[in-house]
Amino acid sequence: MRLPTIPLALAGLLLFAGPALAQMPNPAEIKKKIDEGFKKLVDEAEVVKLTWGEDDAITINYKKIPTDPKVIAKSLGRDIGGGRIPEKQIEQYMGMYMPMIQEMLNKHLADVGELINKKVIKIRSKKIYPGKHRIGIVFSGEKIAGVIVFDKKGHAEKDQKKMKKPILIKLKTKSTPIKANLVLKIKEPKKKKKGKIEFDLYVDALRYAAKSKKPLILGD
Repeated sequence: MRLPTIPLALAGLLLFAGPALAQMPNPAEIKKKIDEGFKKLVDEAEVVKLTWGEDDAITINYKKIPTDPKVIAKSLGRDIGGGRIPEKQIEQYMGMYMPMIQEMLNKHLADVGELINKKVIKIRSKKIYPGKHRIGIVFSGEKIAGVIVFDKKGHAEKDQKKMKKPILIKLKTKSTPIKANLVLKIKEPKKKKKGKIEFDLYVDALRYAAKSKKPLILGD
């Protein structure tokens, strides 16, 4: 993602303000610093446990990652800038390196936690078999597009049936006021089908609230 020269220079001023101001970092260095700062932000995020269904048939453990751009920018400014950057200055210039923040946000939300299901979850013709799986948020630009479920080497249980390839849970999205953090929810659909256990998956992040396009089915 390419940024204009002037915003990059101002981003450098913001991120590396101090005695070494004359040594302006290049765009790659700025991006690396933002990536490192974001990793720390994610590592320190609270882990939330979400359970649903009889005998906790579904458990989702995910990171409550900040998704408010202002909060992210201030945190990066404090961590990367070594506490030398005034908060007002961070707010003034944060928009100038926001594209990089958005890129790193997308990167680090690609794996936000784990899904543990005791029963098969059906998504149309696809099935997520019982076990431990990883989950991530998929974006189209800055808009939430779906939740990806995948198996990661060393994470899945030894005796579980492995997924041949990741399964995408498509979401329908609407604009909302800025969300402070990533939030996942599971709810029963308003219209229930007789003889089936169904649920909807909800995702709140950035300026969007998203919901699974079709209810997911629990059980064989």
